[in-house]
Amino acid sequence: MPAQTKTPPRPAPAARRTTSRDAARAAAVITALRDTTPPADAETVAAWRGSVQAASKNGKTGAIATTYSHPATCPTTCPLYGADRGPEGLEVDPRAECYAAAGFHSRMAWRKAADGLTWNASLEAIRRARATMARGNVAGDIINRAGRILKRPAVEWAAALSQDGTRTAWTYTHHDLTPGNVAAIRAMLAVGLVVNISASTPAEAFDIMRRFPDLPVATVTPGDAPRVMRDADGRRIITCPAESSGRAVTCQTCGGGRPLCARAGRDYAVGFPVHGSQAGKGESRLRAATARAAGVTA
Repeated sequence: MPAQTKTPPRPAPAARRTTSRDAARAAAVITALRDTTPPADAETVAAWRGSVQAASKNGKTGAIATTYSHPATCPTTCPLYGADRGPEGLEVDPRAECYAAAGFHSRMAWRKAADGLTWNASLEAIRRARATMARGNVAGDIINRAGRILKRPAVEWAAALSQDGTRTAWTYTHHDLTPGNVAAIRAMLAVGLVVNISASTPAEAFDIMRRFPDLPVATVTPGDAPRVMRDADGRRIITCPAESSGRAVTCQTCGGGRPLCARAGRDYAVGFPVHGSQAGKGESRLRAATARAAGVTA
């Protein structure tokens, strides 16, 4: 086992207090981006479809607000994508390693999103939801054109989910971390939405944490991974409490009402063990990748 050099831990984030100043900051960010959408991007917005649950009945999330974006929003570069998406990218491939595609109920909900609300109707429904927490994109990804996040619409969506920084809200993205996408993600963080960068292996998660220490990270982990994983520099991956605590934990109750994934500025990634009908295939891939990753230890 390589010697570990501990990095000084950042202070634990304090409980988030939202004020009118948060809302003003969100409004300023959106105003600065107004009327900056090229015509081609406007076509993508017009074609977008999704769904909103004001109080989800999903046993994993709890009764929080949740959203789905149509399957074609997923980046084709995601290693969990699945090949059979059809010419428009709208088909959900049940053979994919993605949990949302492999699970029957999540797959059905995701398919319905392809014929769901328009962009503006979705934003209105998100803002009307009275839940104090919101999880964006239980399935699907941030609005994009050919893998390029559309910054202005994405920030508007982020502001709606977080109710201009006054609601606990988070999402995940598997989009490539190009300079433009990173800038869009940081703008979404600025209006109060915690955007977790999705990694496909623990080694990738550690690398993202090294390159982008200001961005929250989440990752898939092997099913038998320890509750805490560390790399040689002391960076940590903490397993989702719903998977590791032995208690009935939902997104709503995680962290005593402060979900780990909704904490901006944290100094650890959140790990989600492979599970479901595709666990065997996912385990094989993850074990091989983890074994190759130098410096990854339990």
